[in-house]
Amino acid sequence: MDGERTCLICSREICSPDSAAHILPCSHAQWHESCIHQWLTRQRTCPLCRTPSQVAVVCCQDAAVDLEARALLARLTAALRRQGVAPGRLFAALSPQKAPLALEAAETALAIFGGSASAAHVNRAARLMDLNGSGWIEEADFQEAMERF
Repeated sequence: MDGERTCLICSREICSPDSAAHILPCSHAQWHESCIHQWLTRQRTCPLCRTPSQVAVVCCQDAAVDLEARALLARLTAALRRQGVAPGRLFAALSPQKAPLALEAAETALAIFGGSASAAHVNRAARLMDLNGSGWIEEADFQEAMERF
């Protein structure tokens, strides 16, 4: 379809042009920001043409932020499980009309839960929950993210 693009890593639709802004030296750029960061920490090559990428070095410097963000989401998921709260119930509490959450709203909730988590970790955790890179966290994204962590 015209205008639709699919992430070459996760095969999900790229909804926002900003979410595919990470162009590698080989000029390829059809992926979500979170997907290419995860890819480069493991592979250090372009997912499409396999050209080695120096971007991986920069990406690895961000790996600590990514790991802490994932740990924050894992703690949130564990807390929900301990309390017997389904992710859908938490999403409904955060968005009573079940409208998608803006990343900023998710960051606020994560910051409250995370306590001493840095702003970078909270921001990255919110972006990890935005599975389709749209800038919004839909209920299905929220639930899937909670299952992943």
